[in-house]
Amino acid sequence: MEAGAVRMSEELDAIEDRILDGAGADDTGPLAPIRRRAVRLRRQVAGLGAVFHRLEAETDDDGDALPEAVMTMAARVVQRIDSLDRDMGVLAERSRLLQDEIAGRTAAQTNRQLFTLSILTSLFLPPTLVTGVFGMNSKGLFLADFENGSTIALGIGALSSLAVFLVIRRLGVAGRRG
Repeated sequence: MEAGAVRMSEELDAIEDRILDGAGADDTGPLAPIRRRAVRLRRQVAGLGAVFHRLEAETDDDGDALPEAVMTMAARVVQRIDSLDRDMGVLAERSRLLQDEIAGRTAAQTNRQLFTLSILTSLFLPPTLVTGVFGMNSKGLFLADFENGSTIALGIGALSSLAVFLVIRRLGVAGRRG
């Protein structure tokens, strides 16, 4: 169990280094098995520890004490089991914190992408409206009989998009990174 704990700790160290370096910062795949193993081993160690703690407690209460050598050995085993229990708890907590870190970075990246998409949507909305209005087939449409009507419609779309961009910049939304 101790060798497994050392291996899991080394694996977590490698994953943590990759996360801090930014490489593979959104890959939670290797963490789940480590966390699962740590939790399972901790349960097993806790059960084993409970048995040895009961052995110590019952021996003290009954008066029919076990030989001193057995009690010394049991005390050493209890110390090692308690140490393993703490180690497994630390490993499970480290893996959970690393998963939280990855989830936070993934959420921040998603927010940046949604922010960019929202800005682009707001920039293309006015030209889309202008294109929709000038694309209608109805009588008496504004600039329908004018020779350069399409050019003017394109200019109106570009100007409306520029106006939205200037409003966004003026509000300070486009310069901010979220």
